Amino acid sequence: MNMRLITIERLNHPILGYEAFPYKAKEAQCQWMQENYDVDIEPQTILYLHSVIASLNVAIKAFTDIGDEVLVQPPVYPPFYSSIANNNRIMVSNPLKMDQDGKYSFDFDDLESKITPKTKLLLFCSPHNPVGRVWEKEELERLAYSKGKPYRDGLLVHLNKNITKLDTMLIKYSNLITFKKPQASYLIWLDCRNMGMNNKKLKEFFIHKAKLG
Repeated sequence: MNMRLITIERLNHPILGYEAFPYKAKEAQCQWMQENYDVDIEPQTILYLHSVIASLNVAIKAFTDIGDEVLVQPPVYPPFYSSIANNNRIMVSNPLKMDQDGKYSFDFDDLESKITPKTKLLLFCSPHNPVGRVWEKEELERLAYSKGKPYRDGLLVHLNKNITKLDTMLIKYSNLITFKKPQASYLIWLDCRNMGMNNKKLKEFFIHKAKLG
């Protein structure tokens, strides 16, 4: 297969629009991981993004808010820094350690000392660029956060309080709005059919009168 000729043929097409990401490409990636690393991945779990930098920005926006802290482990690929700054997050540095043989490793003591209630994300580079480390299983297992139960338990209490508060508030409007207590998640589906509004009016009501938008 002559990639040069294939590229020329594609560039001769008058429209250079967005390319589709075929499902077969995901299957090929899964096959590669299984054959080379004995790792099983389901194709539907693969999310396509057009670059590493785009992925960094998506992750930052998805898992943090403006003003939150994001950890990086320098020396590292420069866009790790700019992606944090461009999204108005606070960069926290957890430098890698280098031993006398020039091998880099995690500084776990420093990492633990840097984590605060505002720390929401660690941008993890693996294999590491530029130091070239392929992290070992023991390092990755130690890096994994395994002390989240107190946070989870507190979060569940907070969410249940919110549900109870909403339930109490809606008693006087039960002829207009009803809901079922969710078995999971923090989202609540409000049934507003009895309000007699179309989607446009309902949207205006919640945004401008109920101040929920």
